Amino acid sequence: MTDDSNPSEHYLAAVKAGDLAGLDAALNDGADLYAIGGGLCAMSIAIQNGQTGVAAELLRREFNPDFLSEGHGTTPLQVACGWGRTEIAKMLIQHGANVNHIDAHNNDALCWALEYNYPEAVDLLLDQGADPRLARNYGVVLARDPNLEKIVDYFMDLTADTPAAGRRQGEKLAQTLREGIADDISVRTLRLKSSRSSFARLTL
Repeated sequence: MTDDSNPSEHYLAAVKAGDLAGLDAALNDGADLYAIGGGLCAMSIAIQNGQTGVAAELLRREFNPDFLSEGHGTTPLQVACGWGRTEIAKMLIQHGANVNHIDAHNNDALCWALEYNYPEAVDLLLDQGADPRLARNYGVVLARDPNLEKIVDYFMDLTADTPAAGRRQGEKLAQTLREGIADDISVRTLRLKSSRSSFARLTL
């Protein structure tokens, strides 16, 4: 339930519902563009609810794509990658989002994309300059159950049609992951491409 006298509550409700007219009215009534609801900013609320149009409108109104959430220092780009909202992630990057921001838990956007198994987001981030040597993904600690097999299969698929050396690298990583010692892996280079014909360069 929203407070009828609080424009910011109306604004956040409109964001969640994808109500662009309501969003505009609330902001005209004095709502804070950076209002927080349940610990989330408007952009993160739009992302979690799949409101691509709202995200675009917020960016049009010059919403800071690197606005940090309370407490955790998480950016909207990290949220978008963790929820698989690749189109919104693209928009955020186009508006200057930092692809290598690390939050208070030592995660970056690539961590989120890997942890929640969104290969398209992984590809987008790497194409836009994300550094896989940063944060937790340096050790690929994200390849845990229940996503372990999915990630293993993804790596194996990437290396299936590559040169023998690349295939051996992928098989070595897959075997290590299956043995359940992902926390001890040190991956110095991780370059993924969704095309089966492209080379997955993994230096273990």
